[in-house]
Amino acid sequence: MEIPKYEIDEWISILKPYQREIILSLVDTYGAEEAINQWMMANGPVDTVKFGGMPEGEKNKFSDRFKIEINKFICGHPSYSGYREEYSKFNAGTKTALVSSISPFLGAKLGVSVSILAPAIVITLYLVGKMGVNAYCSAVELD
Repeated sequence: MEIPKYEIDEWISILKPYQREIILSLVDTYGAEEAINQWMMANGPVDTVKFGGMPEGEKNKFSDRFKIEINKFICGHPSYSGYREEYSKFNAGTKTALVSSISPFLGAKLGVSVSILAPAIVITLYLVGKMGVNAYCSAVELD
């Protein structure tokens, strides 16, 4: 699977306007990898739990679950082989289609909304494109 190498601004441009501003601010403040964690741990309205369903004060496991699943997808875990074949057909000009296709699949697997996952997927694809799939996957454990 090839992941196109775009600058973060190009990846973020496919997000909804309100997401772009927040994600760009998080990336500027924390760096790309930590921005994923910060996005996943963001609080919604008062008196609700975080996106990962964890009560206040507990470690947010949702970010970890997301990383496990996206890494399996990108790095070739056998459980994702059919999906990887499908997504390998996308070319470098289809970053919107790539994110739009991965988001609902992972959303269903993790039980969360596409709008929550899309920014994290965008940042992950930026990191993978920047490093290259082989370099990225060499630092990832799949099981």
